Amino acid sequence: MKKIIQMFAVFSLVGLLMISSVNAAQVNSTDSKGLGQASPKTALKVANDYFTAYISQDVEGQIANAVDTNYLDEKSRRAGLVEFADVNVTDYKILSYKEVSDTQIDLSVQLVYPSIPNYPSLPFSVIKYEDGWKVLIKAYDVNLDTTSPDYGTIKAGLPLYKKVTFNQDLVQSRTVMLDYYAFSGLGQGTVLLGEDTFNIASGNTTVTINGWQTVDQIMTSAWSPGVKYAIVTVSGSTTNWFGQKTINDIISQNDVWYTEYITLTQAPISNARIQITGTGSYCTMEGAGNVYAIN
Repeated sequence: MKKIIQMFAVFSLVGLLMISSVNAAQVNSTDSKGLGQASPKTALKVANDYFTAYISQDVEGQIANAVDTNYLDEKSRRAGLVEFADVNVTDYKILSYKEVSDTQIDLSVQLVYPSIPNYPSLPFSVIKYEDGWKVLIKAYDVNLDTTSPDYGTIKAGLPLYKKVTFNQDLVQSRTVMLDYYAFSGLGQGTVLLGEDTFNIASGNTTVTINGWQTVDQIMTSAWSPGVKYAIVTVSGSTTNWFGQKTINDIISQNDVWYTEYITLTQAPISNARIQITGTGSYCTMEGAGNVYAIN
């Protein structure tokens, strides 16, 4: 079986969705000490300009108004802003801001997703750099898995340049099989993000993963296997988790393959991806399998 693992590469195009921005006057200040009126006004204008560009998939507007820690250079950033454009968000609102210093204002921003009514607000900072105010973009993981004890939590995520994308040789027939995945050299904490996307239809609140996984390298006698499989979407700098399953066993390619069910928070889901994370200790894993819809 041919396995392809490649560094961050993005090529697909997305549609354009235009909506109106929220005026900066709508936000509420939680702290206004020590700054002149011009600083928060300028910073909030930059924030509104950025989120307006984010929602409309305006690459130039996002680059002009933000510093993005998900990318190492402008070329990969431009490609990433197209590949991971958030096509499902329809509106935003800056709920509040706090003036931390004369060079930093922290925001609480609510992104609006019609299919996710209780999407949590996200933290952002607007920083004054040498060339002016910019929104600082960091990676976040938002847990939308209702079966998880951490449902609804937000934590710092892995920057996209640190996530290795892999080409799954996507199966074209999507009536039953949604995707194919293959990996090797998967160490503890390594995150592999599927390069291809697939759609999960309304009513399909469960998907099946069927495959094999084994150890391809052992470092010490204290090793233990483990791989976490998750159904996610990547929206800009945010990875949204809709369901996950961790398998801590060794299943040989020549034995009966595992069949595990992943319960999803919602359906339909557009532009879903398989994300695979190494959870074993003192070893690396290899494996392959398929994602199926439950009709």
